[in-house]
Amino acid sequence: MKNIPFYKDGKSNYVIVQPSSPDQIHQDAVQLLNDEIYKVCSITLPVITDNESPQYHEIIIGNCPNRNTVFGSTILLDHDEFYLFNKDSKIYINGNRRGLMLGVSYFLENYLKVKKLMVTGRNGAQPIECFKVKSLPEVYITKFNFNIQKPAFSYRWVVSQEAYSKNYSNFNKLSYWDIKVMQPAALEDSGESVHNLTRLFGYQTHFASHPEYYPYINGSRTSELMTETQCHRAPCLSQAGVFDIVKAALQAKMDEKPDKPIWNLSQPDGMTDYCQCSECAPKHALPGGFSNTLFPFINRMAKEFPDKIIKTLSYVVSDHIHTVETVYSNGNILPAGKVEPNVMIIYCPTINNKIKSIASSNELIAGTYREMLYKWSQSGGKLFIWEYLVNFSYYLFPFPTLHILQENLKYYKSLGVSSFFAECSSTEDSSLRALNTYAYSRLLWNPDDDLEGIISDFCKNYYGTGYKEMFQYITTLLKYANNDNSGVWNSMGGTGSMIGHANPVLSVEGTTLFSIKHLKEFYQYIDDALAKVNINSNEWAAIKREQICLKQVEVEASCTYAHRLSTNQDFFDYFTRYGGGNYGNTPKGKIQNRCYDLQTDCLSLNPPIENINGTGRKITPYVTDVINGAGYN
Repeated sequence: MKNIPFYKDGKSNYVIVQPSSPDQIHQDAVQLLNDEIYKVCSITLPVITDNESPQYHEIIIGNCPNRNTVFGSTILLDHDEFYLFNKDSKIYINGNRRGLMLGVSYFLENYLKVKKLMVTGRNGAQPIECFKVKSLPEVYITKFNFNIQKPAFSYRWVVSQEAYSKNYSNFNKLSYWDIKVMQPAALEDSGESVHNLTRLFGYQTHFASHPEYYPYINGSRTSELMTETQCHRAPCLSQAGVFDIVKAALQAKMDEKPDKPIWNLSQPDGMTDYCQCSECAPKHALPGGFSNTLFPFINRMAKEFPDKIIKTLSYVVSDHIHTVETVYSNGNILPAGKVEPNVMIIYCPTINNKIKSIASSNELIAGTYREMLYKWSQSGGKLFIWEYLVNFSYYLFPFPTLHILQENLKYYKSLGVSSFFAECSSTEDSSLRALNTYAYSRLLWNPDDDLEGIISDFCKNYYGTGYKEMFQYITTLLKYANNDNSGVWNSMGGTGSMIGHANPVLSVEGTTLFSIKHLKEFYQYIDDALAKVNINSNEWAAIKREQICLKQVEVEASCTYAHRLSTNQDFFDYFTRYGGGNYGNTPKGKIQNRCYDLQTDCLSLNPPIENINGTGRKITPYVTDVINGAGYN
């Protein structure tokens, strides 16, 4: 197709057309378009309304009745969907609500080559954006036919610093986080955060007057572990009074935010026991356990709010489907294993091997998860997946999952999964966090996209002149992860859960991911990449962070397996390179040299790496504990 001249010789003939009374989304879309055009072309396009006389060159944004006359009828768009098309010298961009922002971002990325990848801030409310926008001497736009874009998953969240930026989320088509200073991050369109059942109930407020509302544990009603600071139990869900209290609290929340269509109602985190009263115990003894009181409770609540989506967790004590029916106050019955159509089930696979695909792994837990996912897919509700991209005790530890992502996403899509939540690290560093956020954003929109092309595109735009070596490192890491059989890669395991994977002596020349052979290869790629970029540039810091992640693997290995230095020559030879530092050549000296090297690297970056896990553990006491041999299995 013939190219359209958009910008040449310092000027453009185009104007932007918006509705005569633009709402906030239309205003934001026009502002975004003009801001980025200015960065690329150093010009600002005039903005007119669709009531004004048509111009030959126009970019028509959103619902402009006097311009959108090329279709015989309105094009219906669902959540986040958008379309673009070109007719003569006019460019049309439209979308459903926020889909308009996504459409403008898509136009800017694909036709003005604007990429938004790097966020370096550590403040969740105000991420520091380091986006690269290349100025161009001239811009031609290839004529294009009607292009409608629809996401594979309606909601697509990733927990990461990158995704907390609305600018980043627009360009990479992720769902929004609502970030406010000193408040928990809230999901787009959602009115409550998870684990809120006991919070809505009021914690210990009712114990004196209604002890029967509280769980019967070990022979008595108790309100222990039901405080604001330590909440790991749910109330007795068989009590009508509990239902009424939670319903009233949820109604009050909805009244405060009437525009929010999705409302969480889910169990506390960390539950290990639940009510065993005479009404609950027989249900909990059946297959399904706690689900047998939770999901009938959720069903009855969803029936009270038919115009809202009630979102709940299928997680740990509730990860099996309920095997009891739901009985409503009017005598109607919903069969066992069924939920109301406005119930959204958040299924959380917590203990599977994260480097093996749920869709095809022959491991027992993967088969169990497939069985449960199929049953939930037949329950009549909406299915949502909550996945984990890190080990929460070891944020820096490389935790490769991209090699199985496409297979899993296609499997989830075949089951009718409508939304996806990927939990990485938020304001803390974790291995390949930026790549994970970018790749997940692309594949959640289109699971058939080219993963290798996504990784290559990311590396070129993120690592500067070191991109080839970093591409080699990442693809090699994923290849070796695919062949690794060293045991379960667990996201939920506590301190010590990843140490087995940090043992290079397991297979010096073999196929375990962190064999000495592989560590040497990984370091070579990263060292070569660092040598190609300007020191202390954003690209250098990004590469250095991945080198630091490998160093933590070695710290764990050198500490945990130090006793083998005298018995395994390969292991000994590998760690002799850390002799001669401030702490000398003894086995303990080598450990100290490696540990303090990690600490220095972490704290010398800008911004520094301070927290190394999900509980706020700091790098300095971590290094001290490693040297002293404390806190490890």
